[in-house]
Amino acid sequence: MSDFAKVVLAMLGIAAKLERHRVMARITRGRSDAKAKGVKFDRKPIRIAAPAEGGLQADRGR
Repeated sequence: MSDFAKVVLAMLGIAAKLERHRVMARITRGRSDAKAKGVKFDRKPIRIAAPAEGGLQADRGR
């Protein structure tokens, strides 16, 4: 690989790193603003119905 190619790749890497930092800062700021407004970030609870009488029993090899 030529020296010029190494320099170009290094510059692209730096630009990508800076962009990643800017994106993460925007995400963090947006999440904190949303939490201040009362938005919940938890998963919704899963409701599991109770099994019917004798519905889920282990087969003990009988």
